[in-house]
Amino acid sequence: MAMVKTTSPIIQIQGKVGGEVWRYDQCGQHVQASPRIIEHQPTKKQQLVRNCFRKVWIFFLSELTSNEQDQWRIWANNHPIKNHKGETVYYTPPNAFAHINLPRCHHGLEFVRTPPE
Repeated sequence: MAMVKTTSPIIQIQGKVGGEVWRYDQCGQHVQASPRIIEHQPTKKQQLVRNCFRKVWIFFLSELTSNEQDQWRIWANNHPIKNHKGETVYYTPPNAFAHINLPRCHHGLEFVRTPPE
């Protein structure tokens, strides 16, 4: 995923978009073509992680009431995190739900419908 700092002019772009990798290092800001990816069968662990992401997302959208989704929105707004550049960012409600429930999914536990206190 690319991170674009959106002030005018663009101050820094870093990450991967399509077939390009944007970097900032001793050479300054530059872009490189990313190497081709060799197709392979996902491992069992990759399949587990992908299935958990799918289950968490579907559960949030189809099983939670609007009141429960609002509780996750409030929790996300009250619990900012730092990205790898040290900037304060906020989870979206589905991402906040996933942050709490993905580890539970990996261990076969039921999802928590409401955010922690």
